[in-house]
Amino acid sequence: DDFRKEVKPVVDAINDLREITDSVHLTFGRIKYFEWDFRQSKKHFQSALRLNSNNVRARFCYSELLLTLGHFPEALRELNTIIQLDPLSFQSYTSIGRAYYRMGKFENAVAFLNDVVDLEPHNFEALALLGATVAEMGDFDRANLMLSNSLKIQDHIETVSMLGYVAALRGDEKGARQIIDRINSTYVGNCE
Repeated sequence: DDFRKEVKPVVDAINDLREITDSVHLTFGRIKYFEWDFRQSKKHFQSALRLNSNNVRARFCYSELLLTLGHFPEALRELNTIIQLDPLSFQSYTSIGRAYYRMGKFENAVAFLNDVVDLEPHNFEALALLGATVAEMGDFDRANLMLSNSLKIQDHIETVSMLGYVAALRGDEKGARQIIDRINSTYVGNCE
C-alpha cells in the first residue's frame, strides 16, 4: 500500500509526460505535413503513435498523410483502427470513402459515404464526396443532388468544380461553361 502511494505520482508524471510528448510529435507532424515534408511528417506521426497508440487525432492525421501519399491499404488499416477506438468517428468513415474513391472502388466508397450521410445528413464533405463518387458511376442526377445539397451546407470551390465536371461528363457543355463562369466570378476574383 505504501509502495503504491509512492509510485503513483511517478506513474502519473510519466503518463503526463507521454501525453505531452505524443502531442508534441503530433504538432510537428502536422507542421511538416503543411510544409510538404512528408518524410518528417510521417516520422513524427509514427513517434506519436508509438508513445500513445490510442491517440485518435495522431492516427487520423497519419491516415490522411497516407491517403495523400497514395498508401491506401495502410491508410485503411489506420482508419479502421480509429473506428475501433471511436466508433462514431464520421471523419474516419468519410476518409475510408475517400480512400475507396481514389482506389476506384466506387461501390465500397458509396457504402461508407451513405452511412455517414444517413447518420450525419449535414456532413457537407461526405455529401460532396458521395456526389463525386456516384458521378464516376454514371449517376449524374444523384451526383448533382448530392453536390447541390453539400453546397447548401457549405459553399466550397471544389464542390462547385465537381458540378462542372458532372456537367462535362454528361455532355452538357453549356452547363460546364456556366460553372466555370461561376467559379471565375465568385472565387477567382476574390483571391486578392
